[in-house]
Amino acid sequence: MIRGLLSIPLSLIIIMQASKASAASIVTEWLDQALPYAQEVAWEPTVGSRFFAILHTAIYDAWTAYDPMAVGVVSGTTLKGQGGPNNEANKREAISHAAFTVLRVLAPQHRHALIHQMQALGYDPNADTPPAKVGRRAAAAVLANCRDDGANEAGNFADTTGYKPRISGAPDAWRPIGSFGKNQLPTTPQWSRVMPFSLTRADQFRPIPPPAPGTVEWSRQIDVLIKTSGALSDTQKAAAEYWGIWGMAPAPQLIEMTKFVSNTNDLRLDDDVKLFFVASNAILDASIATWDAKYVYDYVRPIAAVRALGDTPISTWRPRSVPVVLAYSTPAAAADAAKDSAAVPAGIGEVRAADWEPYLPTPPFPPMFPVIAPSPRPGLASWSSRPESRTSISTRR
Repeated sequence: MIRGLLSIPLSLIIIMQASKASAASIVTEWLDQALPYAQEVAWEPTVGSRFFAILHTAIYDAWTAYDPMAVGVVSGTTLKGQGGPNNEANKREAISHAAFTVLRVLAPQHRHALIHQMQALGYDPNADTPPAKVGRRAAAAVLANCRDDGANEAGNFADTTGYKPRISGAPDAWRPIGSFGKNQLPTTPQWSRVMPFSLTRADQFRPIPPPAPGTVEWSRQIDVLIKTSGALSDTQKAAAEYWGIWGMAPAPQLIEMTKFVSNTNDLRLDDDVKLFFVASNAILDASIATWDAKYVYDYVRPIAAVRALGDTPISTWRPRSVPVVLAYSTPAAAADAAKDSAAVPAGIGEVRAADWEPYLPTPPFPPMFPVIAPSPRPGLASWSSRPESRTSISTRR
């Protein structure tokens, strides 16, 4: 899946960004409200996935009060028959109160905008109608269920495992990038402990170990990485930049893609509720499984592996970017630093390996490692379909 997304043509990316036409349902109306909030308060890949899973699970649980078959994830069947007649108007109202209640907790700085949104939709945030009660009850149950889900929301999602990067100097060890006298802080090492939706355990789909130093695969992946970096196509750069927007990685993009599917197929309320519920929880589970592998293998980032080659001259893309330490900084901090940082001239050129920069800044967590499959013909390397097999191009996930 990720391999396919990374090869999205620029024209399709533009189409998807332009798909913000009229919302197909109340679900996507609230999604348009939530997406910019996620950029501010849930810009980390893990926290962002949880943000959308909570929102759409609450919407789903409120909606189940009106569906004869569906059962709430948290509320079960307790809301059945509590929200008034099964009609579009009541479902819209219940969903709106559920979304409002969740976003008021997850993005409290926007409470005035949220009240305005409710009023614009014709709802009193404090209404005592049956649909309003159902929406609030569903949201409260989901929020309570996630309060102690292992993410450490109360501690601002700080690590609870005591994780520390390896200091052995091993060539395959992940090392935080330093700049301005500070090292990156690892992002949510505890994420494998987060309560999943459908996974039975975090390591259920853990991949095989990555290539070890000194092996043919180790040398080969670095070689392909350097050659790819020195010959990036416009399509590859556009795809990397799509995933590299400040504060948008990667849950919001995936949700936007889901909205593109909804709009393209002209989905309505019932189908949108189910589509975004499944997609958001799949993204959450993917973040849990991915973070399990990242911190179990604690693998080297391309920037460290290439820079270890020292004075070796390499031909590479020299990006116009702010320093690597700013990857996954808050959007505001990144913007401020960008103003104060001298821009690096962009283009292909020869540099010392020790000075190599990836096309996009390096984020503060270990990678899902690239795996290069056996060449179909001598001299040609093909990337496997393993998630993040093109990490060496964007280094963002």
